Amino acid sequence: MGGKTPIDTLDFSSHTFNTPEKLELSLNSFIDNISKEYSINLPDNDLYVDKFSELIKRIYEKFNEQVVILVDEYDLPIIDNLSNKEVLEENKEVLRSFYRVLKN
Repeated sequence: MGGKTPIDTLDFSSHTFNTPEKLELSLNSFIDNISKEYSINLPDNDLYVDKFSELIKRIYEKFNEQVVILVDEYDLPIIDNLSNKEVLEENKEVLRSFYRVLKN
């Protein structure tokens, strides 16, 4: 394969993230859906960061192309919780870990 850049979109606008657990579930769901779309079997691992990193690696290997992840409403899990400092801080940590995979 090659020549077609794999592009996937993570859209935060259609979910609510009033707990970090809901945010993590949403991220896991995104990863699972993308892995199914590309027929990639990921190891059973509940840690979304490890799964996401493995998914990107396997998509790259499958297509021999850089993977593009578009993130829509990337800060919504934070903005929606400005009045709840505890959830805001926990969601920031979840997102920080998730986005760190994209930076590598």
